[in-house]
Amino acid sequence: MAVELLAPAGSVEALRAACIAGADAVYIGGNRYGARAYADNPDDQDLLEAIRLMHRLGKKLYLTVNTLLKDEEIGEVCAWMRPYYEEGVDAVIVQDLGVVQLFRDEFPDLSIHASTQMAVTGPDGVRLLQGLGIARFVPARELSLSELKAIHEETGAELETFIHGALCYSYSGQCLMSSMIGGRSGNRGRCAGICRLPYKTEAGKNSGGAELYPLNMKDLCTLHLIPQLIEAGISSFKIEGRMKKPVYTAGVVSVYRRAIDAFLTGKWDTYDQQEDLRLLTALYNRDGFTSGYYTQHNGASMIALKNEKLQGKRASSAQKAADKIQETLTGPAAESALQMPVQGSIHLHAGKPAECTLTADLKKPGRNGENSISVCVYSETTVDTARTAPSTEEQIRMQFLKTGGSPFRIESLRTEMDKNVFLSVRMLKELRRNALKKLDSAVLNEYRHHADIHSSGKTEKESCQTDKMQSRTEDISRAELQPKLYVSVLTAEQAEAVLSADREHTLYALCIPPDLAGLGQRLKKRGIRVVLELPYVFRRENPYSAEKAEKMLTETSWDGVMIRTLEEAGMYVRLRKTGRTVPENVMLDATMYTMNQKAAEVFGKWGFAVRTLPYELNFRELRKQTTADTQLVLYGRTPVMISTQCLRKTMGKCTGNAGWTGMTDRTGRRFPVYCSCTDCCNIIYNSVPTSLLQEKDAIRHLQCGSLRLDFTDESPEQIKRILDYAEAVFGNACKKNMVKPELQATKGHFRRGVE
Repeated sequence: MAVELLAPAGSVEALRAACIAGADAVYIGGNRYGARAYADNPDDQDLLEAIRLMHRLGKKLYLTVNTLLKDEEIGEVCAWMRPYYEEGVDAVIVQDLGVVQLFRDEFPDLSIHASTQMAVTGPDGVRLLQGLGIARFVPARELSLSELKAIHEETGAELETFIHGALCYSYSGQCLMSSMIGGRSGNRGRCAGICRLPYKTEAGKNSGGAELYPLNMKDLCTLHLIPQLIEAGISSFKIEGRMKKPVYTAGVVSVYRRAIDAFLTGKWDTYDQQEDLRLLTALYNRDGFTSGYYTQHNGASMIALKNEKLQGKRASSAQKAADKIQETLTGPAAESALQMPVQGSIHLHAGKPAECTLTADLKKPGRNGENSISVCVYSETTVDTARTAPSTEEQIRMQFLKTGGSPFRIESLRTEMDKNVFLSVRMLKELRRNALKKLDSAVLNEYRHHADIHSSGKTEKESCQTDKMQSRTEDISRAELQPKLYVSVLTAEQAEAVLSADREHTLYALCIPPDLAGLGQRLKKRGIRVVLELPYVFRRENPYSAEKAEKMLTETSWDGVMIRTLEEAGMYVRLRKTGRTVPENVMLDATMYTMNQKAAEVFGKWGFAVRTLPYELNFRELRKQTTADTQLVLYGRTPVMISTQCLRKTMGKCTGNAGWTGMTDRTGRRFPVYCSCTDCCNIIYNSVPTSLLQEKDAIRHLQCGSLRLDFTDESPEQIKRILDYAEAVFGNACKKNMVKPELQATKGHFRRGVE
C-alpha cells in the first residue's frame, strides 16, 4: 500500500529541507488562520511559489486553516483562500466547521482534511463529518492502534496520524489553559505552552521540593511501530514540528523515509533502527521518547517530569548530528532534489526551425488521465548550414543540459541532427528557455483550479459578503426574555444542595453526569427535569463505552442530553436516523465550538439547535450570536484541559476511584483537577471560577434563552449562596435584599476576549 510521509514546514526553508530529505508532502500555514501563528509562515507570494515547487516535484502541499474564526473574520476567509485554491493547493486542514461549510460551498474541488483540533475519537464522528464532504481525518492523538484500525475498517476513511514530535497534554482543541491565563488561545494559534511549566502536585511527593513538570509530555517517536501503523490502515504519517528549524525537519524526515521504505520493500529485518533512533535522540528529545497512545492509555513513562536539557556530551552529539544533516541541505545533490526530472529530444535539420520536446512524469494522473505531460517548441529562425565548423552533438548536449537554477533537471536528451548544421549558443539557450517555460506552465496547469469552471458563480466580493452573518447591531432594542436556569452538578450531595430549597419556579433542569444516572431517575419521579451530561471524553475503549451510552440514551426517558464531543453527536444522529428513541431536547456544551454563526448553522442542520456559547467570546461578540436557543455559562470553573492522562497516576497515586486532586503553579495559583475514573481522564479546571453574576445588566441585554451554573468542587453551602443570588437576580424568585456572595472569581473573556 502507498503510505505518505507528511512533513511540517514552518517556513519555506523547512519546506525545501523536507523535500530534499524525502517527504511526499508538507503541511504549512499562511499568514492567517493557522494554528502556529508564531512560526515563520510565508507571505502570499512565497506560499504560491511553494505550491508550485511541490507540484513540480510531484509532491503535495496541505495548507493549515486550523483555527476557530469569529464572525467578523469568517467572511474574509474565502477571499484569502481563493489564490491558493486557484493555484491548486492539494488540501486544507480545517478545525472550524463554519470554514468547512464555506469552503465546500465556494471551492467544490478543494480537498478538506479534518484537523486533530476537532478531537475526532471514533467512527460515528467520522461518519458525521463525511457528510460534510471531508476527505481525510487527523484523529485525536490519544487513540490506540486498535481504535484507529476500527475507524478505518468501519468508515473507509483516509486517516493521517502523527508519528513523531511534540505531544499536547490535553486533547487538541480542548485546551483553554493558555487562553484563560494569558489570553493566548490555542484555538487561535497562539498557545503559550503552559503545559511545559513546572507545577507542585497534591498527588504524590515532589522529590524533596524539586521542580517537576507533570504536564510535560515526552516527544513522540514511533520508529519501531511503523509496521503496525501501516497494517492498521494509516494513509499518511505526519511529523509534528512547524516551530522547529529546517535541519530538524530534514533529519526526522530522512529517518522515517528510510524506515517506511525498508518495510514497504521487505527489508525491515535488516533495517538499522537503533542507528536512526540515536540520530533522532540527538536531534531533540524531552527526557527520552514515548511511543504515545498507540499501545498504552496513559502513564508516568509518557511524561518528562524533570525536563532535562541537552548538556555536555549530549549537546555535543546533537550539534554534530545537526552539522551532518546541514551538509545534505546544500550542494549539487540538494539542488538536484529540488528539480523536476525531465526527458528531452532535439531535432536539428538545416533550413528548418529547431524542434525541442520535453516530457515530465506527473507522478499522478493529469486532467486527461495521463501520468506524463509533453510540450513541443520551435525556434523562431531556421537552423543554418555550417560554413566552417559545424555544431557537434556533444556541444549541443552540453549547452542544453545546463539547467542550474531552474525548476527542472533534464535527465536524458535524445538528439537527431544533420551532420553539417550550425546552431548558435544564443539560439540554443532560447530554445531551452522557451521549452522549460512552456513545460512549467503545462505542469502547473494540471493542478490549477480555474474560477470560470469551478467557482460557485459568485464573485469574490459577493461570496464573502454573502457569508458575513447579518448580526444585530449594538444599538438594537431587544424584547425582554426570561431565561431558563440550568444547574450542573458532579455529585449527589451537590444535587441535594441544589434542591434543598423551593426552586420549582426558577430551576428549569438539573444536569448530571452518567455516574448519577440512578439519582436521575429518582429526581424525575419528584417531577424534576433531568439532563444527562455525556462525558468530556467519549471513546469505545473507555469504561464508559459507546454501547453503554447508547443503552442509557435509548432506554432511559431523560428530559434532555448535553453533547460534548463530535463522537457523541455522531452517535446521537445515527440513533435518531435508525428510529431509536432518544431525548428530543439536545444541547451542545461549550466544547462544541460555534465561534461563528456559520458553524452554528452546521450543527443546526444536524438537529442541534440549542448550544452553549463559547468561553472565548467577549460581550460584543456574544451579542452577535445570542438567541432563544443559546445558553450562557453564568458561573463555573472553566475546564482548561481535558486529558486522557491522569495526574494521580503520573505521581504514583492512582486509586481507581474518581475524585479531586490539584496542582499549583509558580505564581501560587492552584488548579483543581478532577480524576474521572469512569472514562479514565482528567479535567483540569481554572484556578478560579468564572462568574458573571455581577454583570446583571449586560446578561439581560444579551437575552440568551438559558443560563447555566456549573458546580464542580463547590461545597453545598457555597452552592446554596450562589444559586440563591442567581435566582434573585436572573430568575423569578421573589427574594429581596440578596447579598452577592463573596467569590474569588474572574469574568473570563466576557470583557477582554482573545486575539
